[in-house]
Amino acid sequence: MQMNAETKTREPAGEIGLFVTLTLPAKFYPNQRGVGGKLIDNPFFDGSSPLSGHEWLRVLWGKVRAALARNGVRMHGLRYVVPNFDGVPQWSLIAWVRSDEDARVLESVTRHYWLASAGADGSRIGANVERLEPGCASRYMNAYADDVLGDQAVIAWAATWGVRLTGRFGFSRTGEVLS
Repeated sequence: MQMNAETKTREPAGEIGLFVTLTLPAKFYPNQRGVGGKLIDNPFFDGSSPLSGHEWLRVLWGKVRAALARNGVRMHGLRYVVPNFDGVPQWSLIAWVRSDEDARVLESVTRHYWLASAGADGSRIGANVERLEPGCASRYMNAYADDVLGDQAVIAWAATWGVRLTGRFGFSRTGEVLS
């Protein structure tokens, strides 16, 4: 798979792999968990569709990438979309950066933009950045492909809402890393 080749070519070059999870503010979630884990209506839900949530993630991630570029942080990687139990998209990214400092800046900038966008209902919003151990990216990609891309319900969800389940960033059209 593509991710296996990417992991093998990037990790030996000394680049740092990061796993990034990005979630939406509460206004995008129709349900929340109440007492005993029971699903109840979310009073903050504004009727947003999964596509509008995906677009919100896309726009905010674009701001993060622009801020990183202004700070001289170059990165490349892959993005995956997974719908949660009530159809709200969550983004998972595997990103590679060149240094520990770039990893710290990526985490700081991402958290800044996400938390600044949370608003009063931001209890569910999240931006989590974790360092990957060598080889973890391949294992994640394989699990994602098996569990999500093979799930007909997820494929139907993506087709219904016009959401691309995967995407690349920091690469040219021919697959070369942009430097």
